[in-house]
Amino acid sequence: MKAHNHDNIFETSSASLNDPRYRLMRSTIYWSVAISLVITALKLSAWLLTNSTSLQAVFVDSLMDVVASVAAIFAISIAQKPADERHSFGHSKAESVASIGQTMLVFCSGALLMAEAFKHVFNQEQVKETGTGIWLILVSSLFLIFLIFIQRYAMKRTKSLLVKSVAIHYEGDIALNFGAILAIWISDSFNLHYIDIAFGVGVAIYIFYNAVQVFLTAAKDLMDEELPKEQKDQIYAVAKSVSGIKSIARLQTRSAAHKKFIIMEIKMDKSLSLIDADSIVKKTISNMKAEIKDSEITIRPLPD
Repeated sequence: MKAHNHDNIFETSSASLNDPRYRLMRSTIYWSVAISLVITALKLSAWLLTNSTSLQAVFVDSLMDVVASVAAIFAISIAQKPADERHSFGHSKAESVASIGQTMLVFCSGALLMAEAFKHVFNQEQVKETGTGIWLILVSSLFLIFLIFIQRYAMKRTKSLLVKSVAIHYEGDIALNFGAILAIWISDSFNLHYIDIAFGVGVAIYIFYNAVQVFLTAAKDLMDEELPKEQKDQIYAVAKSVSGIKSIARLQTRSAAHKKFIIMEIKMDKSLSLIDADSIVKKTISNMKAEIKDSEITIRPLPD
């Protein structure tokens, strides 16, 4: 029996390490971890000082951001491993698997927030040290704005599902931060502690919603869903523009994170030589890669 190669699961090829896309993804995730640790520490201090459900909510949300970013580091390392005997299509779906795992953690954090909100209702707990808490959240928001700028730049350049799923955790945090500030100010100024609790519940619902969106996107990826009709039409157009192709007999597509896999059967004149047929196939693949970025293309020529 032939032995399988069980190399280090986190080992990446030298080509991957030199890939600008991979390096940008990796550095973005590292920045996400470092800055989110600072943000989480500021929010933890604000929550402990104020005893606010709202600030507990934004703290838990940021804590989940840290967990998601750390998980993304491992997922990116696995996803960049080259194809091997057991994974002939590569490891790019590791990004989607990690995204599914992150949603489970997010659901747990939402449930924790709901439980804490009900606890504050029953115990009639009040907000304190409002001014200090507000300043800490404002400082954390400045760090957050800087991080969002970095992530949006990386998303535009890499089209990474994993970077997108991590960024989703952060992009709504600005609104959450200012919502929490407003909630604790109203609670403290007008003695309406239920406003603070209601905001915490609202954040939990928001977290659940984001988790569902990431889960659905990752699930489509894992289920090998066909590429959108627009991209399939683009594939047909490229193939039909190549001289020597009479028709397209079959087209199969799927995606795995940023990669797109295309398998096509094309009909050509049976009188063509093997050299000419091979030249047509290579030209079709070259044209298609130029149009469909990050694509892996397999073309099977059939005589007609």
